[in-house]
Amino acid sequence: MSPQEKALRQVVRDQKVGLYLLNSGDPCAPDLAGIVAILQVVLTAARSSKKCSEAECLKLKQALNKAVSCMVDNVYESAYTPEIANGLDEAMRMASKIKPKDISRAWAQTQV
Repeated sequence: MSPQEKALRQVVRDQKVGLYLLNSGDPCAPDLAGIVAILQVVLTAARSSKKCSEAECLKLKQALNKAVSCMVDNVYESAYTPEIANGLDEAMRMASKIKPKDISRAWAQTQV
């Protein structure tokens, strides 16, 4: 496991803990910002490197859409927790198939 993958696993684990602590109606924009960034970076890297199927990318996109919706409204909907958590799990699985340089490039693209 690369150092980058280890670091990503740690961040995802921490984000999932925070996700499970949220309740419906809680303000959530700061809590979901990290999750949105992770999902967006992995989705961008997966698409550009063509290392994942469209079905795999769709799972990430659906989780990303739920997280962004809550973040923009700054109101959490706990019914989205399983889908967002599954999206984070999928992001970890997909990230292991993507070269670290592709993830770094995707990170740089999402920061613009």
